[in-house]
Amino acid sequence: MPLTFPDSPSNGDTTTLNGVSYTYDSAKTVWVSTTGPITTVAVSDNAPATPTDGDMWFNSSDLKLYIRYNDGVTSQWIIAAPAGPAGADSTVAGPAGGDGRAGVYADMASLIAKTGMVAGDTALVTALNKVFMYTGSAWFLIATMTNDSPTAITGVDAAYNLATDGTATIITAVSTDPEGFALTWSYAVTSGSLGSTATVSQADNVFTVTPSTTEADAGSFSITFSVTDGATGAVSAVSAFTLSFSVQNSRYTALLVKATNTGSNQTFDDASTSNHTITVAGDTTTSTFSPYRAGGYSFKGDGTGDYLQMPHSTDTDLAGDFTIECWVYLNSIKSNNGLVAKWATMNYGYVLYASTSGVEFNSANSGSNGIWTDFAIGSPLTLHQWHHLVVSRTGSTISTYLNGTRTNTSTDSNNCSASTPLIIGSYGHSYNYEANSLDGYLSNVRIVNGTGLYTGTTYTVPTAPLTPITNTKFLLGDLPYFKDQSTSNHAITVNGNVSLEPKSVFDNAAYSEAAHGESAYFDGTGDSLSIPHHADFDFSGDYVIEFWFNLIDTGGSQLLFDKTSGSSDTFQIYTLSGNQIADMITDSSGNTIENHANTGPVVVGTGWHHFSLVRDNSAGTYVTYLDGVVHNTTSSASNNTSTADITIGCMPTGAAPSKGYISDFKFLTAIPSDRNAAFTLPTSPSTPDSNTKFLLNPETSISDLSQSSAITCFGDAATSTTQVKFAGTKSIYLDGTGDYIQINNIEDSWISGYTGDFTIEFWWYPTNVSVYQAVLTAAAAFQLYTNNSTLNLALSSTNSYSPFWHPQSMHTMVNNTWQHLAIVRNGNVYTVYVDGVSKATTTSNDLIGTGTNAVQLGIYTGNSSPSQGYFQDFRITKGLARYTADFTPPTAELEG
Repeated sequence: MPLTFPDSPSNGDTTTLNGVSYTYDSAKTVWVSTTGPITTVAVSDNAPATPTDGDMWFNSSDLKLYIRYNDGVTSQWIIAAPAGPAGADSTVAGPAGGDGRAGVYADMASLIAKTGMVAGDTALVTALNKVFMYTGSAWFLIATMTNDSPTAITGVDAAYNLATDGTATIITAVSTDPEGFALTWSYAVTSGSLGSTATVSQADNVFTVTPSTTEADAGSFSITFSVTDGATGAVSAVSAFTLSFSVQNSRYTALLVKATNTGSNQTFDDASTSNHTITVAGDTTTSTFSPYRAGGYSFKGDGTGDYLQMPHSTDTDLAGDFTIECWVYLNSIKSNNGLVAKWATMNYGYVLYASTSGVEFNSANSGSNGIWTDFAIGSPLTLHQWHHLVVSRTGSTISTYLNGTRTNTSTDSNNCSASTPLIIGSYGHSYNYEANSLDGYLSNVRIVNGTGLYTGTTYTVPTAPLTPITNTKFLLGDLPYFKDQSTSNHAITVNGNVSLEPKSVFDNAAYSEAAHGESAYFDGTGDSLSIPHHADFDFSGDYVIEFWFNLIDTGGSQLLFDKTSGSSDTFQIYTLSGNQIADMITDSSGNTIENHANTGPVVVGTGWHHFSLVRDNSAGTYVTYLDGVVHNTTSSASNNTSTADITIGCMPTGAAPSKGYISDFKFLTAIPSDRNAAFTLPTSPSTPDSNTKFLLNPETSISDLSQSSAITCFGDAATSTTQVKFAGTKSIYLDGTGDYIQINNIEDSWISGYTGDFTIEFWWYPTNVSVYQAVLTAAAAFQLYTNNSTLNLALSSTNSYSPFWHPQSMHTMVNNTWQHLAIVRNGNVYTVYVDGVSKATTTSNDLIGTGTNAVQLGIYTGNSSPSQGYFQDFRITKGLARYTADFTPPTAELEG
């Protein structure tokens, strides 16, 4: 007969059944035998093969204790603990039933085969997850057992962009169990690899992904988040994570005006511990434009004879394997847009150029009328787009490529040599440089002599600046100044109006003042910064004055630094009408200490240059450096003793004003260890040390995150937190009394005469649309305005009020509401969108007029129809129509 233990036992209770004594263990909820004919206790997944009555067996699979028992008819295993027998299943024989016990059966066949049941017996059929009850005559279904999976996971996005400053992404996953069981969470990296990109930690359902702050660790991976209730299959959600130190499509951003700090762009600080007072005169403006610009700089030619020239060198004569590659961006299609050439009068050497029929590479051996190879690389290049061009020879096979695809191959093993200069941006020696010069941009021009880098039918187009790999004989990368970055370090001569412009080939990182710097902008009308005389500026002993400068107004003298007492004690650094750097230092008697004038390369209009003046008192020398190279050395024991104030940007009288930018201006009282020969220029903004007595620190409040332009605030225009589109951000407030924002030096940022796609967009929160308001203007060429609350646009190609498109009353603007405005050209289709909805569109081949580059936000020509309200995230995109149909406006601040 079965063993029947007492109901509701307490810990320590004892009972004797069939001669065996048991004690109840409440912690384990089992009856434990203490006497009786127990001979063995086995632990196994299967019952012992040859048991005897009284043996006990602990089943490790179902965690039950069984005892061998003989009821007088047959021996069988019964559950000894917990209380009560188990009934029958397909693997363990149980008692016959008849007292309401539950049996467990593998399938319906096992249940049907059961005998000896009485009314009330129940049975679980595991194959069906169904429970049956015996009525005395038949089995009836009473329940279907279910244990549903946890609910679908929420709180987990499909994709995350990790912060580049190391800020963790915290994900709180959410799921519930229908039956109320506890949930167990886990995660696994299911594609890619964490590597050094990020670390992941978990606290139950909260996952913390902490990214690296090192650019080399950029990468992508996916994580599968899973949850289970322990009984059913796990529920999962997959998220992709990307750590990228660049903003998608930021290479197309020509201007991004964003309120970043309090004020109105005329705050300058001395970052040294001396904290000298700086006084602003005129419209001197802070700017994000700097030599450390994210995205770098590109060569620009205007097609009128602009080019770079390097002296002849045999290391750029191409014999054997070689590679020529570059990025090119055309502003117009000419008969010959010269790119890279070492080409002689009698047609030998090599030349790579873009023409009306495509892009071609010509080469010939060192004899006149020698072997001529002419490769067409694709069809004419699309204007206003970057293209990657390659000519690569391995053995005798020359291959040409366009944007990652081979366009042609030919066999030619002849040398491509010529005893002529290497030319970048035009055709070649003794040819018409003006007719054959580039109208557009070049970047990452590399000549590798000795290696054919590209051999297949396709290749992966570079996504980062090129480097001087083995056998590189010339490399013009994306530095802010002209330099051959190869070990050859060929001297570069600038010809014509060549300049370096803030144009990016690749997407770049979001702007950071600490990483990408700032500058002071002087508009050429007498703007200046002045610092009162202090003992820190007694020019005696060892000292260094150095700074970056980028002047854009050629001709005439432009003063950069002045500390002069009357007609003597002169200390000046300036440029001359020959557009070269100069300096003048005299003593208190007017005797010349240092006078270096009108020698060296052209520095005005050619990008950023670094100037350093080093006074080595013990050696009795003054040494000036230009772009890290010794420029002039003067021996003198004398020092300038002027006690005059320091002026930056013009003379104290306002004469000789500079037009352009000055960055990282500093004064040191100790000579850096590298200032004894050519030195490597800094690649990140300066930070002060104990020897720094002055460090100019512009503090922009309304910033151009593209680092292309300077922004001037007029009237009371300044940043505000009263109304913002996105929490925690700032806006620009114009009060309607003449406040406005002007973007200076915007030639390459604005869309005057531009034939490519573009997008102009911003958020506006008007506070009084009932009055006539000029919202965004560039004189008569571009006028976005409201009239009696309705939005209007006038586009003119003649720079007068004769618009080729004038959609009027397109939309009724609403007071005290943020509204997103966008003007887009896609091909020859112009469209105006408000809050992502098209309000007017036209098809026209006309271009916006080229007569002005003075772009103003909130006024017309600086004095008419001022706007009243808040502006945020004003962006100009060139080369990309960001919106080509109705769209959802940005849901967060723009970054690039």
